[in-house]
Amino acid sequence: MDFDVVTISFCLEVACPDRETYSAAVRNITRLLKPGGTLALAGVTNQTFYSFGGYKFFTLHIDSSFMREVFEKAGYVDINIKSFPATNPENNTVSDCDGLVVLHARKAEI
Repeated sequence: MDFDVVTISFCLEVACPDRETYSAAVRNITRLLKPGGTLALAGVTNQTFYSFGGYKFFTLHIDSSFMREVFEKAGYVDINIKSFPATNPENNTVSDCDGLVVLHARKAEI
């Protein structure tokens, strides 16, 4: 089944243990989209951990340039990435992210 739109929110950087796995996940997600379909992603940048309920969890350290490279190689066009710096990162006790990122792209027409 091919979809017109796929959304991803704050999961790839947590689910993927390394950059190769992240790239493979993006390629797999790409297969879900129709040619010309839209992908929207929200995530964090330059984060290595987050804490919840007293537990510390791994996060894959990525930035917007790595994301652009991965999505271009996976066959996306019209890639638009907006970064939002973290406010008061020195007071952040639950993660070490430096900001949020929103990516919007379209799967190339074949």
